[in-house]
Amino acid sequence: MNYEQFCISILILLPLAVLVGHLTLRLGALAPLPFIRSDLFTTSLRLIVADVLIEIMQNSLSCVPFEEEEDMVELVLQSFGVGCPLYARALTPASALQVYGYRFLAIVLGIFLGECWMPVALTGGIATGKSTVAKQLVEGHPVDASADTNLKKDGENKKEAKSKINDELESGTVYLVDTDKIGHDILLESTKGNVYQKIVSTFGTDILDENKVIDRKKLGAKIFDNRTLRHKLNGITHPCIVYKMVQKLLWGLTFSGCDVTVGDVPLLFEAGMPAMFCLTVVVTCTPEQELQRLMARNPELTKEECQARIRAQMPVEKKANRANIVINNSGDLQNLVKEVEKARKQIIWRLYGFGFTLTQIVTIVGASLPIAIW
Repeated sequence: MNYEQFCISILILLPLAVLVGHLTLRLGALAPLPFIRSDLFTTSLRLIVADVLIEIMQNSLSCVPFEEEEDMVELVLQSFGVGCPLYARALTPASALQVYGYRFLAIVLGIFLGECWMPVALTGGIATGKSTVAKQLVEGHPVDASADTNLKKDGENKKEAKSKINDELESGTVYLVDTDKIGHDILLESTKGNVYQKIVSTFGTDILDENKVIDRKKLGAKIFDNRTLRHKLNGITHPCIVYKMVQKLLWGLTFSGCDVTVGDVPLLFEAGMPAMFCLTVVVTCTPEQELQRLMARNPELTKEECQARIRAQMPVEKKANRANIVINNSGDLQNLVKEVEKARKQIIWRLYGFGFTLTQIVTIVGASLPIAIW
């Protein structure tokens, strides 16, 4: 019986708990009820799920499955208190504790693994201010000129200034994965995976500069007006970008020590990657501002070329409609700071609630149950 219960716990409960943990995390992150604060909704949801899980474990100790039962489905159901005959033998306290221990460990481990994958996606239109938002999410409040002058008068160095900024962030430290940088890196000839060779053989040597390095401006001019070529380029680069992005997201979630791991993914919706992230944050501005900022950022492009690049992406309005959190960058820098900090708070509330994960709640509640059993 011990071997059977151990196998049932590992092969059935563990994957089920991974699914439950991750779905609970995602549902809490969505915060679909506008009249309830997102942190209250997230924590309430986790308390309900934890209570249901503990009740299921309690009911599963109501009988011993019959060893002569040949149907595996009935054996599993009886192991969890479903379909037990009225004349079934009750578990002794010692056996109940042993069986409960297997199942409790499997559920806690599964929920923990399910809650580990909680990256946040940051996206938006071209030249809407994603890089500015990403920088502020990582570094916190920017220090203005007057504050910097006062710091120098007080004899404080830049390291101490940065420490003060970090102290202002009560929670919400961010580890950033920049897919634009990943995209730049894989274009180098020395990059593994032969992306460089595939791009040169597909688009020709005229996209190279004098140092045999892929010129992104030349490549961009070649593909932005040609959907077929654009799809070819995406087919070459996207698998490598996604692979490296997942690697960095896993590292950030596991080893960075930050509260939130954010992936800056400009083509999130176009590449069909929203399902990889628990939350989607979209940076928006007006279409007129988007065009003006792109022309100011890339003065070598004509107005028509800038408009073509904007049209090559999904409209910002559609991205905002599919977002969980929207950051409006239509105002000045001071307004953007407020918008980003408001978004940071929402992210923390939706992912962590009042600070208790489902793993912690199930552990606290479930660990007290053996006392009642014994």
